[in-house]
Amino acid sequence: MVWHFVSTQYGLLLSIITILLGLACGLGARFAGGGYHPAGAAIIATLILIVINISITTIQVLSVESGQSIIATLSHLVSHSSFTDFANECAKVGGRTFMRYPVALFVAYWVSDAS
Repeated sequence: MVWHFVSTQYGLLLSIITILLGLACGLGARFAGGGYHPAGAAIIATLILIVINISITTIQVLSVESGQSIIATLSHLVSHSSFTDFANECAKVGGRTFMRYPVALFVAYWVSDAS
């Protein structure tokens, strides 16, 4: 929810948050890697967190638009909606910050790669 608020109000701050997400995943994979090449784990972790952030933000946006609680919106999505509709809404929400994702993935790779 904070991520969506920041994306609608302050575009630059969202870029920093997304890049820091990649940095955190890269550092985590580097420290946990123990000498192995952890770049793949860093990129996968960053992608998973980006998808989770977009999904949660989309559910929050849909609940605000419909005037329902987040739980009610989520139960309606699970029982009555199709995956295509939800994916289209995710694309609308995630499209605002699309260019920051490759930068976050690059930062995750760069930080996790010790060479």
